[in-house]
Amino acid sequence: CKDKIDEQLTQQFLRNSPKMGFSILRGTTVKNLENPNCLKETSCDFPTLLHFSAHHGLARLTSVLLECPGAVSANQMRNCSDMTPAELAQVNGNISLANRLHNFQVSVFNVKELIL
Repeated sequence: CKDKIDEQLTQQFLRNSPKMGFSILRGTTVKNLENPNCLKETSCDFPTLLHFSAHHGLARLTSVLLECPGAVSANQMRNCSDMTPAELAQVNGNISLANRLHNFQVSVFNVKELIL
């Protein structure tokens, strides 16, 4: 059942995504005073669609979301419980998805290091 929902949400997302991108992956954020490079959502458990997808283990939708503009910021963002999408996936038993999200962040960090 979860696979069917994942597929349906992914198809709807792809069908309805504007070609020029959009900000659905970004939520209202504030700078974390302890770590200024960390964005933190102040008002909800699922500040982005990526958080929702990770929490519920929707692997296909998560993969599509990671290809969208804003994915890097959304993947770093912490929700009101101070959790990233990877951490939400992990605590909800979606271990392979948590690893994918973590590896995505590591690869982005490595690319930034190469550029600098």
